[in-house]
Amino acid sequence: MVLNKKTLTTGEEGRSLIQPSLRVLDLLSSLCILPVFLDEPQLLARQVFDGVTMASSTKVVTNTITTITERLDTLRVHHNETTITIIDDIKRHLSTINDISCQSHIHTHEWITDVMDLLIDLWKLLTNSTSLHPKQGTLATSFFSSLFSSTPRGLVLHLEQINKRLEPLAADSTKFSLKGRTIPKARHNDPEFQGRIEDRNVMIQKILTCTKVEGVVSVAAIVGMQGMGKTALAKFVCDDPTVRVNFEAVIQVDTGIHGEFYADSVKKTMIQQLDPEKDDLGDAIRGRRFLLLLDDLRSENREEWLKLYEMLKKAATATSRGGGVLVTTRNYHVASLVDVYAWRLHRLRKEDSWSLFSNLVGGNSSNQVYQKMEKKCKGVPLALVRMARILKSKPETELKQYQLEKQFMQEMKSLYFNDLPTLHQKQCFAYLSLLFPTHFIYSDGFNPIHFFSVKAETLIQLWTAEGFLGHVDLNSPQHPQPEDLGLHCIQEFTRSSILVLDNSELMTYKMDNELIWELSRFVASKDRFCFSVNNRVEAVKETVRRVALSSSLNVTHGIPKFLIDSNKALHTLLFPMPYSYDWSSRIPYEVKLSWSACHELFRAFKCLRVLNLTDLGMKTLPNSIGELKSLRYLDLSRNNMEKLPKSIGKLKHLQTLILSHCHQLRKLPNELQHLVNLRHLVMDDCLRLKQLPLALKKLTSLLTLSHFKVSTRNNNNSKSKHILGFQELANLKNLSGKLEISHLEQLKLKKSEQGLSYLKEKQHLKHLALKWNHDDNDNNDHNENDETSLGHLEPHVNLQGLKIVGYRGAEFSPWLLSLENLVTFSLYNCSRCKYLPPLDRFPKLKSLRLKRLDSLEYINTNTDQNKLSLEFLQDLSISDCPALKSWWKGVTEGTVAIFASLSNLEIQYCPKLECMPLYPNLNGKLMLEGSSMKPLSDTIKNSSSNMSSSPPLYNVKRLTITNVEGKEESPLPENWLESFICVHYLCISGKMQRMRGFTHLTSLSTMCITKCRGDDLPDNNQWQGLKNLRRLEIQEVDKLKTFPEGVKHLTSLTKLSILSCPELISLGEGIGELKSLQLLYIRDCNKLGSLPKELSEVKSLQELSVMDCRLLLPRCQRETGDDWPHIMHIGRIRLAGASEIYE
Repeated sequence: MVLNKKTLTTGEEGRSLIQPSLRVLDLLSSLCILPVFLDEPQLLARQVFDGVTMASSTKVVTNTITTITERLDTLRVHHNETTITIIDDIKRHLSTINDISCQSHIHTHEWITDVMDLLIDLWKLLTNSTSLHPKQGTLATSFFSSLFSSTPRGLVLHLEQINKRLEPLAADSTKFSLKGRTIPKARHNDPEFQGRIEDRNVMIQKILTCTKVEGVVSVAAIVGMQGMGKTALAKFVCDDPTVRVNFEAVIQVDTGIHGEFYADSVKKTMIQQLDPEKDDLGDAIRGRRFLLLLDDLRSENREEWLKLYEMLKKAATATSRGGGVLVTTRNYHVASLVDVYAWRLHRLRKEDSWSLFSNLVGGNSSNQVYQKMEKKCKGVPLALVRMARILKSKPETELKQYQLEKQFMQEMKSLYFNDLPTLHQKQCFAYLSLLFPTHFIYSDGFNPIHFFSVKAETLIQLWTAEGFLGHVDLNSPQHPQPEDLGLHCIQEFTRSSILVLDNSELMTYKMDNELIWELSRFVASKDRFCFSVNNRVEAVKETVRRVALSSSLNVTHGIPKFLIDSNKALHTLLFPMPYSYDWSSRIPYEVKLSWSACHELFRAFKCLRVLNLTDLGMKTLPNSIGELKSLRYLDLSRNNMEKLPKSIGKLKHLQTLILSHCHQLRKLPNELQHLVNLRHLVMDDCLRLKQLPLALKKLTSLLTLSHFKVSTRNNNNSKSKHILGFQELANLKNLSGKLEISHLEQLKLKKSEQGLSYLKEKQHLKHLALKWNHDDNDNNDHNENDETSLGHLEPHVNLQGLKIVGYRGAEFSPWLLSLENLVTFSLYNCSRCKYLPPLDRFPKLKSLRLKRLDSLEYINTNTDQNKLSLEFLQDLSISDCPALKSWWKGVTEGTVAIFASLSNLEIQYCPKLECMPLYPNLNGKLMLEGSSMKPLSDTIKNSSSNMSSSPPLYNVKRLTITNVEGKEESPLPENWLESFICVHYLCISGKMQRMRGFTHLTSLSTMCITKCRGDDLPDNNQWQGLKNLRRLEIQEVDKLKTFPEGVKHLTSLTKLSILSCPELISLGEGIGELKSLQLLYIRDCNKLGSLPKELSEVKSLQELSVMDCRLLLPRCQRETGDDWPHIMHIGRIRLAGASEIYE
């Protein structure tokens, strides 16, 4: 059937369909030149004709917005700031509309029609104003090299008009999305929700913490990728009887929008649901304790979240009842914003996954094909649902495994891949499967315990080398560089949980969902990617362009013949990267890739663009490296070569050269000056590399020079003409990211050189580390020299992170006061520093770390202890400052100043520090080690008397108290632990006389008790409150003879470790009550003579480890040991003595 306007107007549905259907047809007609985003436009139009008008219209809107957004991204790259601002506004409005258009039940025909009209106008504007034809090359290079024509003033005016028309439509969509509702009662027999028992228990406990104290609003967040069951879990939590009993009002608001501002709308929705006749939220609550479910929160606007939280807190305080907020989100940025310890949803347990799948497919679950297909879903609930629908739609005669797998992956592609807004994001996603290992390791069948992580800079450098992020244009400052696009891509991946931040300090990311990795591989396989898993691979197709070798592939004696013979046009070859940035995967001096094998590799693959040769133990790099004329990325880290061949200078296109941890490397060749396109030179921990060649000053494109080592030959007084001097370093003005300058004690500068600043013009530098490497026996002559050197190292005011190590000056340079954009500030081993620069000059400071400041007496020269300007400080760490007495000069007590935003506090080995600002609002970690407890006592006492709502420290999640004792004149109040109602990790070491109140720690999940006396342990009654404790470790408790009987109350305990308790003779009978125990670990308990017979009743026990227990080891031997009948049911038993290990 040919669909046209005539056939539409004569359809049976009558006039009510004519106008919407014509708009769909017009839109389809206008999209006929697009890349295929609408897979079957004729079929879709026929659906409109047949009467499925609203569903089809919304699908057209969704697909069109995706295409337009991609076109806008490309347009954005090439225009000025004004145009970019307008484009960003349009994209934001389109994103908001897109989310709501998918929910046909909450918007109107009129609204969707207006949206379609606007999209037609916008698409015509874009197609008429650009020179990019959609049928141009699909490679990244052709995509990004195709430029839009110049932006005339008329186009800007049209875009402004479009933006004005979009604003009210987006505003209307926000109103649609925030139609709140009370949560319908969950169905506990829901076939699409199974398991999650631990997840439910944890979230219920987190929510119920607010019920212990009047006026408190607790926040708990669930984070995970789409399809993990966040919303279903949240509804089951809200429907739990214990939750319903404690909350009189339970309200849900769907906030699945990208809009930045939502606080007022949420407040209005709550009032409408609670009492529409009221105007004030407190009045609407009327003394009821409320639970608010914010489902699918996406906005990263910190101010908006704080605004909403303050509204809720004010309402809770006014009613003196309190409340809770439960947030679900797929965005890790949002999760960390609202809840520092957000609960991460992982895959379902194997048994829960199979149970859900069996319910979904009905009686066919015994079919072997069904069983294989269930495993393909990797425990993701939504994937199981989709797979079940596929299987139920086909008769058993058509159940071909290959076809089913392909159809399933197409479904997953539509869920997780097709909505990626730009071409470069899709290419970067496909590339992820090359970088992460091909296997995932889980504990207890579902929790990930080990994942390989990759640095953000590595991801961006690889994507750039592949050409996914466009071309470099240093001549146009307004042109986004590949590094900018790459960082934006990583941020987008974390927003959808494709990537997860693993280490915020190293900026490493991991892919912790096996299904997403499988999808990445599936997508990549269509773009000529290949993965070599082991030596059994016989051939690689000639069309393959990228190969990642597995660690199981042996290349000691050469590159596999199948690889060399079959593919001469290979673009990418990645050897396995080590699993950690801190250690090597090979033994020292082991050679995994010989010179001859490496030479053979270079001669075979002359088209390589990306080559990773990390951690192969190479001692010499062949000269044939120079034949790789197309090479963009070269990683030689963790090898043993002493020098690089001169031929490396022939790599004219090289952008990234990584030499980190090459401990034998002594020099770099002058030929590096020919690498005119080099942007990143990474040389961390090259311990024997004393200087850099002078020729590096010609590398004007260099963005990253990770490390510069000062020597007696490269400072300005040196006569050497072949070494990169400090003056030449100053001329590398495009340096960005991080720069570490070490051995500054070798830098000889004169005071007379006033005004000379070597780093001030590096406006793109974000993090700077300045290190003086003095010997311990150095004399005082370095004092003045260090101060002079620091004075000439003034960075640009854009600097965000500053770290000073080993500085022996008594005062800091005045230029520190100009760093108004400083976010992190660290001082290590500055032994003569008595005070810090005024911290109020750093208004954006979020992290302050002070370590080994031997002479530091106070932090602030201001004597007004009631004044504190660090309103954004979130992390504070002070350690090994033996002379530090007070935060303020001359003030030792009586402070009422409060850290407003502090989340984490660590004070270690500062025994004299007894006066500092109070910290009642901590919501992360509190660590006190070898220090006075008076600041803690002051915080609890003063905050309790002055604050009318939240008790002090109630929101702390991790508490460590080791080797500390309060003085008699300032003792902690009795049962002071009662304040820590949200703590889930507790570590206690040393004397515990003051540790009382364990029974109130109902949120506690992990507890470690070390180096205390047996009679200091909690008594039997105090153990009763720890019903959610899952991990318990007792170590070096000298006088413990019998294990506490009260542990029988720990009904949720899964792991018990008993270590180095020399007097322990019995575990007692209570251990038989631990019905959830999975792992029992006993080490170095030489008087422990037997295991209790009650252990045979603990059927949940999966693993038993007995290490260095001379009396116990023979009793646990298989078949012959006296205790064997008590432990024979345990799946894994590990026995280890001084010289033998038994499995």
